Amino acid sequence: EYLARFGVKYFLFPSPLTIFVAGTSRTEGRVITISSRDLPVLDGSLVAEEPFFALFDHFDLNFIFKVVLGLAALLLSFGAVAGEKEQGTLKLVLSYAVPRTSVILGKIAGITLGLAVASLLGLGIGLVAMRIGFPAIVLSGSDWLHFLLMVMAGYGYLLFVTLLGIFLSCLFSSPAAAFAVLISLWSLLVFFVPQAAVEVTRLLYPAPGPGMVKARLVDHQLRVWSRFLEETGSLVSKKPGILVSQDIDQFRDLARNARRDYLNAARQMEDSYRAPWSLRQEWSLDLSRFSPAQAFSHILMALSYSGARQGDQRRREVKQQAALVNQA
Repeated sequence: EYLARFGVKYFLFPSPLTIFVAGTSRTEGRVITISSRDLPVLDGSLVAEEPFFALFDHFDLNFIFKVVLGLAALLLSFGAVAGEKEQGTLKLVLSYAVPRTSVILGKIAGITLGLAVASLLGLGIGLVAMRIGFPAIVLSGSDWLHFLLMVMAGYGYLLFVTLLGIFLSCLFSSPAAAFAVLISLWSLLVFFVPQAAVEVTRLLYPAPGPGMVKARLVDHQLRVWSRFLEETGSLVSKKPGILVSQDIDQFRDLARNARRDYLNAARQMEDSYRAPWSLRQEWSLDLSRFSPAQAFSHILMALSYSGARQGDQRRREVKQQAALVNQA
């Protein structure tokens, strides 16, 4: 009876690594209410409680590497060769019989090492500030290993941007032309491809929104309990006077059947809602990986346990926990 009225609350504690990469942790709830009268409810997300935060990107490792340092690598690489072509200094360097590969490798090494030193300095200051400002956050050995892998993945992404910039710089004689093509290509990979993947899958797998599903569920709930009130009213009208224990048991059976009818319909609606959304999510993730920038983001979120697939796994665990609680 207590479970039916108030439910049981579970608190999902986020991974400590979400302090480095937020992923979906800001949009997912942290408090689960499991009740025998309704489906598990996940509440307490940061964006739901403070919608203001949804207006801004989270300034985490993903944003720093993908946008800030990615732009820095782009700005340092687009004129590395084209600029020297335009000024004529490249011919002077090559006149000393310096191998072209050595010139290119030197420019790549200079840009990547410069970005690595600057980013490592910033990461070191950030870790010290985290240790002083948030002493309750304790990272295990595996957490530190995942953090190291995140940083290595970030340098891999910066190397890709640098190589792309050097390649385009070699193709063009004008730094302006190299920059125009490079910034367009970078914007396409960072912003357009991920969004296009979502829009394409939305057209391929149309699905009702969560608000529409909730409205249908509420409508069905009203019909179920209206039918329950009609049945109990009919039962009372047939037996005026004091109700005996047999009548009370019949009332309980009617309530139990109504609750079972509602929960079965709710599970069917949720499954019909989740199926196309799961397909849309899987295809969106797969298509967005054509962008190296988005593939890098998926790697970071997987390492910090804050990706979309980790969220699906948590929802499956919530369903299993709800089934165990209702059985008990």
